[in-house]
Formats: sequence, structure tokens, C-alpha cells
Amino acid sequence: MVKLTVSKDDVEAFCNTCVLLRSLWRHYEIWLEGSELPQSIAPIFFGDIHALFVRTLILEICKITDPAETMGRTNLTVKFLMSNSDFSSAPNTLDKLKRFSDSMHAFRDKIVPARNRLIMYKHYVDPNSHFYLNGIAQSDAEMLVKALKESA
Repeated sequence: MVKLTVSKDDVEAFCNTCVLLRSLWRHYEIWLEGSELPQSIAPIFFGDIHALFVRTLILEICKITDPAETMGRTNLTVKFLMSNSDFSSAPNTLDKLKRFSDSMHAFRDKIVPARNRLIMYKHYVDPNSHFYLNGIAQSDAEMLVKALKESA
């Protein structure tokens, strides 16, 4: 693999992804793990939101911990940033990043099977199909909107 130079834009884009991931995690933690209220108001809606959060978190965490290159394409990942950044003047920082990377990739090993199942499911089942939308989908979002309006 040819060593590329990491740009300021690369670092900013990666940081923005990490900030978004942290924000999504906090929303999930506060709304869906930290309170029974949402599920008591609209259990179907918040069950669906829970599933969306879990899927999004799994996919995004896997994306930032993917290999630096996949099928000839460069990925903006932890491994890409570490292998293409110059830490010659900051070896302690590189050591710290390696420890973070090892920790993140150990977590990745636990969630990548879930990501692979999501991708396999999407390959075989169209989530936008007529059957799914009209046959099974339910919502209690109206109850949520009503509860929010009444609380104001």
C-alpha cells in the first residue's frame, strides 16, 4: 500500500464522525436505556427508534474501524489515520493511539458479526418493499405527538 498524507480535512471529517457517534450514543443511552417513559408512551415507535440507533451505531463503529483500504479504496478509518500520519515528533501520542486502536478493534470484533448480518439481510430483503410497508409496519407515533402536546 502506498503511504498517503493525512490532510487536515481528513482529520476534521474523522473527528466529526466520532462526535456524531458519541452524540448518537448519548441519545441512545439517555432516551432508550435511561428512561422507561418513552417506551411507556409509544413502545412501538421507541422500539423502532431503538433498532435504528443500534443499527446505526454498529454500522458507523464498524466503518471507522474498517481496514485502511478495502478493494483498492482508501477508508477514513483509525488504521488509515495511524498508518498515514507522521508521529515521528510525538511517539508517546502514537503509543496512546495504538492503545485506543487496540481497544476499539477489540470492540469491533464483538460487533462486526452483527454488522455482517445487517448487510446480508439488506442483500436479500428489500426494507422498502410493498409487503413490509403495508403488511407489518405499525406506529404509535401519534400517541407520542399527543403526549408531547399535552405536556406543553
